[in-house]
Amino acid sequence: ATYLNIAPCSRSSARQRAGRAGRTRPGKCYRLLTEAAFASSLMPEHTLPEIARADLKDAVLLLKCLGVDDVGSFELVTRPPQTAFELALEELFALGAIDAEARVVEPLGPRLAHGPLPLLLMRLLLAAAEREHACAAEAAAICAMLTLREPWLPAQ
Repeated sequence: ATYLNIAPCSRSSARQRAGRAGRTRPGKCYRLLTEAAFASSLMPEHTLPEIARADLKDAVLLLKCLGVDDVGSFELVTRPPQTAFELALEELFALGAIDAEARVVEPLGPRLAHGPLPLLLMRLLLAAAEREHACAAEAAAICAMLTLREPWLPAQ
């Protein structure tokens, strides 16, 4: 499960949202900030595209498993910063999914890429299932809890 990163609302998004108020029936838009705060540089004019804010580890590993060697030159609609690709490759190396030459390590890389969990949790689960650790049931419970946004039941 991948989650969108929470980011402050930009002025353009706030204006667009305000434009939707009252479009289909009477309505109003209330902003929970002062006009000075809205006009200040604390609110960016435009929101960064999601690909510029997202963690690229999963996408980079999947592309590498699909045979794309140079993921940095892969054509994307909105290009993330080069540092995002470099960080993703460093983290994949630390996980053991790729080697020092950025080639996918068999069989761990494809198992991580095609697993049902985010890479860090998938790595935890695979390591827990190894004979020397033998704690897969406990790791599965931890992974299940960590994939929930809010694991607690609401008080009634």
